Amino acid sequence: MRATPPPANVLFQRRSAYAHRHRHVVQATHSRSPLRPARSAGGRVAGGPSTRIDTTPDLEVVVWTAWRTAADERVCPVCGPLAGQEWLADTGPQPPAHANCRCQRVFSRAEYRVRP
Repeated sequence: MRATPPPANVLFQRRSAYAHRHRHVVQATHSRSPLRPARSAGGRVAGGPSTRIDTTPDLEVVVWTAWRTAADERVCPVCGPLAGQEWLADTGPQPPAHANCRCQRVFSRAEYRVRP
């Protein structure tokens, strides 16, 4: 047997009491978040879209590549010391470093830097 739901006026009173108790939590969350502007009661950004401040930094991706040899006994004395060294992409020595070179530049890592 199902219980009958409470009358609408009781539900309204409960909802109002809950909202009143937790209003300070909602206001503190919305006003103190640095990435989210304060919102009005209607859920819109206070002042409209023209007052929204973009707080995200402008980032650029910096790609690093590493020198990879064949890692066997036939690695030449030119490429041996370069093995594992990293350079920014499109800088540093580029393979082939000599005739019959089996080396290659491979992706090593990426960094995110704030643009000046």
